[in-house]
Amino acid sequence: MKTLLRLFLLLTLLGVSACGGRYQQNDLEIMSAARAVGMCSCLFVMEAELDFCEVWTTLGPAISTFKVDYEAKTVEVGTLALWGEKARYVGEHFGCELVKP
Repeated sequence: MKTLLRLFLLLTLLGVSACGGRYQQNDLEIMSAARAVGMCSCLFVMEAELDFCEVWTTLGPAISTFKVDYEAKTVEVGTLALWGEKARYVGEHFGCELVKP
C-alpha cells in the first residue's frame, strides 16, 4: 500500500512539474475580473445606483473591495489585497471591458 501511495505521489509531482507547476486559472483573479466588469456594467450601462450594484455584484463571501471613478468611468476591484482588476466603460454599443495591465 505504501508503495502505491509513493508511486501516486511521484506521478502527481511529475504531472504538476510537466504543466509548469503553476495553477493558471486562479479563482480569486476570476472573481475580481467578474466583479469589475459587473460593477462597470451595472453603473454605466444599466445606470443603477451604487448601493444596488454593490449587492448585485457580490460573489461568495465579501472579500473584495472596489473603487469607482465616475469621471473616467472605470471600476477597480481588489480581492484580498492580492489580486486586482480594472474595467472601463467603452460606450453604449460595447459596454464595459477589462483593462489590461
